[in-house]
Amino acid sequence: MKKPTLGTAGRKLWQEISKDSDIEGAEPLLTELCVVADRLAEIRTILKRDGLVTAKGRKHPLCDMEARLSGHYATLWKLLGLADDPNEPKRPPGRPTELERQERHK
Repeated sequence: MKKPTLGTAGRKLWQEISKDSDIEGAEPLLTELCVVADRLAEIRTILKRDGLVTAKGRKHPLCDMEARLSGHYATLWKLLGLADDPNEPKRPPGRPTELERQERHK
């Protein structure tokens, strides 16, 4: 898989995560996370410039896109194991195992 050209936010995030975490095997998830970070940065720049409400008094159309991408970002962050408690052993990237899911619901 060819790594896409990342913007400033994506490159910075890639560098921060890759220096502190073992990303071997998780490059596709990390790439997607960084691409989403770039898109969120772009959207937030536009929203800052234009405001959250259009001239017609309606919500800016990018508000919904920002919310969706923020959710996608959070999901990717969790799948990469970056939301884990630093005091607990780090789990590998990917979906939790059935046993992990059962343990959470006890």
